[in-house]
Amino acid sequence: MLKRIALMLVLGLLVSSALLPAGQTLAADNPIVVENQQAGSTGWLASRLADDASGQIKGYASATSVRQSESLTFHVTVNPAQTYTIDIYRIGWYAGQGGRLRQHVGPLDGVRQPPCGSDSTTGMIA
Repeated sequence: MLKRIALMLVLGLLVSSALLPAGQTLAADNPIVVENQQAGSTGWLASRLADDASGQIKGYASATSVRQSESLTFHVTVNPAQTYTIDIYRIGWYAGQGGRLRQHVGPLDGVRQPPCGSDSTTGMIA
């Protein structure tokens, strides 16, 4: 198994390097290369997330992806009012773990928000 993982890493680097312009290589001090060498976690997997069958917590982020140090706003409503936490993961290889916890936020005081408005023409809810 260890040999297979090492082989996959080597193949991944070869494929990545093949996509670079001629004469360029992945530098060891490249922030993406450094980040991808960090230890990963499987905490982002859906089986570890809260069950919201009763509508206790709903939310969405202001963007699906941001660059390092960019802001991200979370819009959250809870019913009943209660505290909650947010775990932010970067998705990537991380030696087969699939992601890495970048930030844990909270506990935060949650409140029940009024329903979102909708556009009667398009049906978009915002």
